[in-house]
Amino acid sequence: MKNVVKMMMVLALVVPVTLLGQQKDKKKRDPAKMEQRLSREVDTAAKRLRLDANQKQQWIEAARIRQNCNEPYRLQLQGSTTPEQRKDLHQKMGACDKQFDQAVTGFLKSDQQADYAAFKKEHQQRKHKGPRGPREGRG
Repeated sequence: MKNVVKMMMVLALVVPVTLLGQQKDKKKRDPAKMEQRLSREVDTAAKRLRLDANQKQQWIEAARIRQNCNEPYRLQLQGSTTPEQRKDLHQKMGACDKQFDQAVTGFLKSDQQADYAAFKKEHQQRKHKGPRGPREGRG
């Protein structure tokens, strides 16, 4: 009986510590996954906007700058924040996105800029579409 109680005490201490260690690992993004995401983004942009090799390289550089700019804010959002802090972090992330847009529109040609504006508008509509159907508890 004493051994069972000791085992329960040990498990009560070990399991939460193990879970905390796993949560810390989740916060940082895997660099390989970030590169995969970047390559998908560049491939999509190259296809939709007909980017040449030089423009593709400039897009990669601008996207990396945006990723590095947004990463600390993204990590802060995963932690405990107040609504005011979240609003401030979202504004800072928006500023990083505006810098990316300025860099991209700087090297795109006029017809590509029009396609990029349409692409952004379409993306925003998909992003803010709302619920995609009834959820439990809805009539």
